[in-house]
Amino acid sequence: MVVPRANRNAIVVLPWFFDRNPFSQSREIITPDAAINADFAKIGAASFIAFEDRFYDIIGSDPIIEKFFDLPEINHEAPNYLPRQNKVFVSGFNETHDCLINLDTEPPTIKNSRVHHFSQ
Repeated sequence: MVVPRANRNAIVVLPWFFDRNPFSQSREIITPDAAINADFAKIGAASFIAFEDRFYDIIGSDPIIEKFFDLPEINHEAPNYLPRQNKVFVSGFNETHDCLINLDTEPPTIKNSRVHHFSQ
């Protein structure tokens, strides 16, 4: 799903006033704008979300999504690709839900990861 350009900023930066249970997914966000609420409902049913039309220049016009892992919904933070390691880091609300996906294996493998926070 490509987020409509007209509502893109409102989807990325939620308009005030909005209501959302912090333990729910984005499809349960309620705003005063019916069009934005409809976009959130579509996002909740989407396999992936593109915020930029040029994304399709990379994946093509008829992409195929292959599901490798069932992750808890708590894993919501933006995944980060680590090119030197060829791995994807995914984080959740706390370190118990952080994981590292190894793209060098076939099929890819996943393991829990722990991020150590250092204070100065």
